[in-house]
Amino acid sequence: ACAPSRSMRRPRRRPRRRSRPRGGASSASGRRRRRRESASRRHDSAKAERAADEARRAADAAALEEQRRAIAAEAEAKLAAERAAAEETLRAREAERRAAEEAQREEQRAAAAARKAAQAEAARREKEAADKRAEEEKARQRAKAAEATAARKAAKEKKNKAKKAPSAFALEEERRAKAAAELREQEERAARLAAEQEAARRAEREAA
Repeated sequence: ACAPSRSMRRPRRRPRRRSRPRGGASSASGRRRRRRESASRRHDSAKAERAADEARRAADAAALEEQRRAIAAEAEAKLAAERAAAEETLRAREAERRAAEEAQREEQRAAAAARKAAQAEAARREKEAADKRAEEEKARQRAKAAEATAARKAAKEKKNKAKKAPSAFALEEERRAKAAAELREQEERAARLAAEQEAARRAEREAA
C-alpha cells in the first residue's frame, strides 16, 4: 500500500507554554529545561517519522517485489505453457511424420510383394510353357523315332519278302504251267462234252 503523503498526516501538537515563573535564576533554568525537552521531543518525533518512512518504503518495496515476482511467475508460467504447447505440436508433427513414413513403407512393402508375386506367377507360367514345349519336343522325337523304327521294320520286312519271293523267270514258268494246265483242263472238258453229246445223239438214233 502506498504511504500517505506528509500533507495528509495529522499536524503535530505544540506543547503548551507554561506560565513563566517569576524570578531570575529559576526562570532561566526552567527555560533551558523546556528547550531541552522540546528538542528531545522534536528529535524523537523526527526519528519516529524517519522510522515510519523507512517502514513505508520497505513495505512499498516488498509490495513491488511481490508484484514483480508475481508478474515474473505469470510470465514464466505462460512461457512454460507456450513451450509445452510447442513441444506437444512438435511431438504431434513427429508422430504424423512417422505415421506417414510407416504408411509409405507399408505401401512399398505391398508393392514389392505384388511385384514378387507377379514375377513368381510369370516364372511359373514360363516354366509350364517350357515344360510343355519340352514334352511336345519329346513327343515329336518319339514320333520320329517310331516312324524311323517303322520304316526300318517295313524295309526289313520288304527285304525279307524280296528274299523269300521267287524270281521273275520262275514266276513266268509258273504262269505258263498254270496256263497250260488250264488249257488242258478246258480241252478235256470240251472232249468230254463232245463225247457226251455224241453218245446222246447215238442213243437218240438207236431209239428211233
